[in-house]
Amino acid sequence: MTAETTLTGNWSGNYTYSVQLSACQNKTFTSSGSVTLTLLQSGRSIQGRADFSDFLIFSGNCNPTKGDAISVMVGTFDGANVVLAFPNDSTVTRLSGPAGSDTMSAQISDATGGTGSLIANRTPATPSSIDLTGTWSGNYSFTDRCANGRTLSYTGAFTVGFTQSGSQTAGVVTMANVPLYDRNCKKITSLNVAMSVAGAVSGATFNACVFDPSGSFEFPITATIDGASMNGTASGNSQTSTTGSFTLNRSSTQQPAADFAGSYEGTYNENDNEAPFCLNIGSLKFSGPASVSIAQGGNAMAGVLILENELTIASNGFGSCAVIDAPDEVVPLYGTLSGSTLTATVPLSSGIAASITVTFDATTIQGTLTDAFGDVATFSATKSATAAGPRRRVVRP
Repeated sequence: MTAETTLTGNWSGNYTYSVQLSACQNKTFTSSGSVTLTLLQSGRSIQGRADFSDFLIFSGNCNPTKGDAISVMVGTFDGANVVLAFPNDSTVTRLSGPAGSDTMSAQISDATGGTGSLIANRTPATPSSIDLTGTWSGNYSFTDRCANGRTLSYTGAFTVGFTQSGSQTAGVVTMANVPLYDRNCKKITSLNVAMSVAGAVSGATFNACVFDPSGSFEFPITATIDGASMNGTASGNSQTSTTGSFTLNRSSTQQPAADFAGSYEGTYNENDNEAPFCLNIGSLKFSGPASVSIAQGGNAMAGVLILENELTIASNGFGSCAVIDAPDEVVPLYGTLSGSTLTATVPLSSGIAASITVTFDATTIQGTLTDAFGDVATFSATKSATAAGPRRRVVRP
């Protein structure tokens, strides 16, 4: 299977959050509201998407607004407690606490001293005789809306490998011709991407979210199933304001292969070329723990590589630099397998892309990331947990 069902599915509940900021004369800010989560469990790893209502949004001053906050999440579940975090989050927000098959109670903490709590229940799904397990393929037509109001429309092939247990469903979506664009909605290139999908079937309706676990692209979907065909729409809150439709037909009812799905733990080594940016530092070498989460649907896979103990440079503006600590790096890890090798170009920050090559065997994963600056990272990890069932940053912007 692509996923265990302990936490896989749609969740809803409420949260509270409070933070006292010295930069704002020690004023305390609070928010509370509803929260919806879509989670996919693969081994002990969790991938997911969160939507918080009435969340505090700071924009460089002490007069925050409140609005929807949408983010992809990654984390772990040890069978009793869940730990979730937001990829590449400068505030290092964490949600941690006990979780079961249908309930979750988590404490919220972050690097600014903020605290809070979250209580959520898995949304019950109406029993259904429909089983989405298998491979579905067809086409999509989507439109993204940028912050400046400009839009980008794109179309292409849309393929999904699903595994369903009860009403809980998860898998991997592959989309062709997805645009990579900058903050001004200027298209840089088009990519073929693979993303995780999770949700639940109720009656003849599938409610789910599609997301890149590194946080660069996500959107909710609703689909109606009619025998071996599926008609769906993308709509609702998302960072890219994605809307559109897709039509799929089931090409196979066989459970997609998931030999490499699960969690991996290991180490990495990185060597960054800083010569173009610094007079006093030619290269920056560092290493640390690495972890990988993989969801797989046939020969398509979507996941993340997390590199801890990262270092970066800070320039003094006159050509010299100092080495400083950097947040954990969360790198997208997706593509199409050729045998046991995955080769892809993945988008990173500021429109930069890196080339990644990953090789799998029964219990280990080894990979290399390179970019146009000459930065290179290598990693090796061993599977720590496997999925149940049968058989858009290494680059410095």
